Amino acid sequence: MAKDEIKQSTGNAPALEKGLDIIELLSETNRPMTLREVAESLDRSKNELYRMVNVLLARGYIYKNANDMITLTSKLFELGLRTPQTHDLVALASPIIQDLAIKVQNSVYLAVPSRGEIVVIAATSGSEDVNFSLKLGYHRPLLQSHSGLVILAFQTTAGLEEILRKSNDKNARMKLPDAVKNQLNVIKRDGYLISPSQDTFGVTDIVAPIHVGDQVIGVIAVNHLDRKGEPSDKHDKVLKFVTAACTQLTTLLNSEKKKYIV
Repeated sequence: MAKDEIKQSTGNAPALEKGLDIIELLSETNRPMTLREVAESLDRSKNELYRMVNVLLARGYIYKNANDMITLTSKLFELGLRTPQTHDLVALASPIIQDLAIKVQNSVYLAVPSRGEIVVIAATSGSEDVNFSLKLGYHRPLLQSHSGLVILAFQTTAGLEEILRKSNDKNARMKLPDAVKNQLNVIKRDGYLISPSQDTFGVTDIVAPIHVGDQVIGVIAVNHLDRKGEPSDKHDKVLKFVTAACTQLTTLLNSEKKKYIV
């Protein structure tokens, strides 16, 4: 379809055009904006956009904070999780995490954020007879998982606010505890997390982020089953393999992000 024909056709759906304009603007600016700022940027009146903003809020595409500033939520990304691109992402990552599982001899999983939670979209067991692993589709609030904390550590302020709003922890939605803030700062400084499992004795979580551009879109994590007689630097050795796998996947995603990332 020619460009002029596209322009003419959009005139037949003005409400849809306004909604898409708002979404695209918030995506391009990548920061919270007031309704006045949005209206001025789009050369429209506040009254003209008021209804559309309320519809987008109700449908979960945008979020309004306590200062009445709006920003995009992760809903577009969540919709992308249901598309064939997600399967392409899993296909791209699967050989990498399978190879990692063999090297570290423990289970490995790939997790991404969705609706304020982490969701495991790919997983594989290690070569040992006994492993601790998470099932595909496992999900848990970001604030209550080590994978989620790594994802949170690299979020923008607006992104972090939006994620906390969706948390099941009412106190966290009101104010992020200082202890958690400190933990996120340490993770961001180090670039990874190594910590005993929050749920299972004898398991250590070793987690590193996957970057696409400036955005962390997920993590690769190892559920390391601690065994008697292991060298004291075993976790550090595993971390090197994990970060190498993240670098490999990050490189592939950045070169093919139009195909694999929605």
